[in-house]
Amino acid sequence: MKTFRSFLFCFFVATATVLAARPMTPAPAHRFEISKVDLAGSAITVTNEHGEAKTYRLTNFTQILINNHGGTIRDLATGMSVQISSGQPGVAERVVAANGVLGAGDTATKVAPAESRVHIPATSVGSKPVIVGMVKAGQVVTIEPIKVYWCGGGSKSGQYCDWNGYPGSGNEGGHPWMAVVAAVGKDSHAPAGNKLSFTAAADGMLVVYANDDKPEGNVGSGDVTVKVQ
Repeated sequence: MKTFRSFLFCFFVATATVLAARPMTPAPAHRFEISKVDLAGSAITVTNEHGEAKTYRLTNFTQILINNHGGTIRDLATGMSVQISSGQPGVAERVVAANGVLGAGDTATKVAPAESRVHIPATSVGSKPVIVGMVKAGQVVTIEPIKVYWCGGGSKSGQYCDWNGYPGSGNEGGHPWMAVVAAVGKDSHAPAGNKLSFTAAADGMLVVYANDDKPEGNVGSGDVTVKVQ
């Protein structure tokens, strides 16, 4: 009996030693695109290639890297490509983001999904648009509003409009001020009524943004559905 007990003791000690020596399995990493940054709630909402959204809470222990440099939640922005490692459900342990500004290397080859939901902050303008992805010449792009409610600064401060912008106000590209603009290269389009549809004239990056060249006082945001056929 003593021999058997000694054997069990040795077995458990050996098993515990082996388990302790095993490296911890890293938390799985998931790749998304940031669709919303909630500074007040210390959280970000991300969307995968199928348009499915998920929110992650960021804590004081969350490591944030942006273009291989340390950052904070205030440095994160919609349109950024992001990889998230999460141990606890809904809590990000590590966020690795790449700047989503047009031309950034990490998003230059991203293909536009067949259908996606895109979030457009009122401060996303032509110089810093929200990237949808690469499209090819001849593909038909159709954009429909889910909810767009925003206003420009300056003379329009406090006057909200929908995705058609302010009627009778020409701005960048001849489109109405604060209209949603979809562009592929220098070819840009704004909605007429409740739908925006066009055929890509050339290969390029499809981006969307609010038509304004001075976004500092802009307030609000918009959500649209983008289909690429």
